[in-house]
Amino acid sequence: MAKNKQLNLPFYAKDDEDLPHIFILMAVYNEEKVISQKIDSIFLTNYPTQKIKVLIGSDNSTDNTDHLIKTHQQKENIELLNFEGRNGKPNIINKLVNHFNKSYTGQLKNTVFILTDANVIFSENTIYELVKYFKNKFTGIVGADIKNNNILPSKGIGFLEHFYVSNENNTRKNESILYGKAMGVFGGCYAIKSNLYKQVPPFFLVDDFFISMKVIEAKKMVLQNAKAIAYEDIPNSIAEEFRRKRRIGAGNFQNLLHFKKLWLAKFNNTTFVFISHKLLRWLGPFFLIATFVCAAALSNVHFFYKMAFITQVLFIAITFIYLFFKDVLTMPKGFKIIAYFYSMNSALMMGFFDFMKGIKSGIWEPTKRNITT
Repeated sequence: MAKNKQLNLPFYAKDDEDLPHIFILMAVYNEEKVISQKIDSIFLTNYPTQKIKVLIGSDNSTDNTDHLIKTHQQKENIELLNFEGRNGKPNIINKLVNHFNKSYTGQLKNTVFILTDANVIFSENTIYELVKYFKNKFTGIVGADIKNNNILPSKGIGFLEHFYVSNENNTRKNESILYGKAMGVFGGCYAIKSNLYKQVPPFFLVDDFFISMKVIEAKKMVLQNAKAIAYEDIPNSIAEEFRRKRRIGAGNFQNLLHFKKLWLAKFNNTTFVFISHKLLRWLGPFFLIATFVCAAALSNVHFFYKMAFITQVLFIAITFIYLFFKDVLTMPKGFKIIAYFYSMNSALMMGFFDFMKGIKSGIWEPTKRNITT
């Protein structure tokens, strides 16, 4: 139904004097490899620089990150706040918002936050495209369309993650067009009205989904703008992606429990979008286990079930072959697809067990980038 359609909302012109002031909030930890490029990309956009302020919270970085930020402070509108100990991204963002509320909220009205990661590089139009639909009073969040670079089809699983991210972006765009309710935004880059930001609870792992759902609770729109393009390098290591998906999986189930009233309420378009886009995928590992058990139990009943069982055993075997021998053998593309599918569902299952045991910390090590093995 959304095919060939675009968001049709009032928007600011690029030279509109009413364009809102932007506060870009970043939590950083040991980002010396990318932080200079990130800051440069912010101030090279076509958004009026006098309306851009960058608040950076350093989560006790131990490399050259803080020094590099300070060199940019000499020429750009940047404020660096250093925090002791490890806090985790959600907690750092909470503290940056608290700092804004104390120091800036009396000076500026109609402010928009852009929450972004250090390794997500802006294009010329990123900020404007994130902000322009806030002319509509019902717009609450606008997510960026993240394009992946560093894709090495011959090495690792980066091309598969790129395919997954592209489909996520397209699904959210269609949800925006049809319902004004994209089911979450990509946490690496999105904009939100400052007065709609809600403090993320302690130990919550997927803060972007939590914040998006709070905006839907407030009866505001969550949008995905395909023209708000930013770029992120992508991990080619299946081990790195497994670790990231496991953390996200645990955070997904935290949000599922926290927002149960939204899902258990009467069936509406919010419920439909959530079930079709999120819940069915989160339950994927359980469906795979059920399919395997049923096929095994019925394998002597009919040839179809026997072949279904054998096929699943082969797919699991291929996954282990890839995981154990990917560094010494050149693997066919089909092996990578199968291994990626089963590994990511296993990560989601492990995330469920982490959730059941209880999340004791919201801190994690950033995903390693530019890994090609």
